[in-house]
Amino acid sequence: MKNKALFLFLLVPFLFSCESESYLPNDILDGYWVSVQPAKSSSLILHFDDGSLSVKNGSWNYRPFTDNASWSYQITTDSVLIISQSYFDGDDYENHNYSLSLSLSSSGKKLTLCYDPPFSSVRQYSFVRR
Repeated sequence: MKNKALFLFLLVPFLFSCESESYLPNDILDGYWVSVQPAKSSSLILHFDDGSLSVKNGSWNYRPFTDNASWSYQITTDSVLIISQSYFDGDDYENHNYSLSLSLSSSGKKLTLCYDPPFSSVRQYSFVRR
């Protein structure tokens, strides 16, 4: 009987952990964020607003933010920012999805994003809220 109780005790948390991925409210990032590292002559600016992310001063140096574009986004409870972009290229729809590790300061004024591309080194971006 003890073995069955122990089995159920261990099984129940596992069953609840298998639910679909949970998301945090998008509004925790709402506003303008300006990059401070790596600092360039024209800093990368991210504007988060109600599930939409607009990029200004995007460039190859800021991969995956390579151009001025709009993305949709979600934040997982595991502190991962998932950005998505879909567009029609003339023949078919293209979808681009990226996952970036997210760290937000306790004051909510500093944001760090880490992007780990498949074929190059990890990129880390630091932002301040404006």
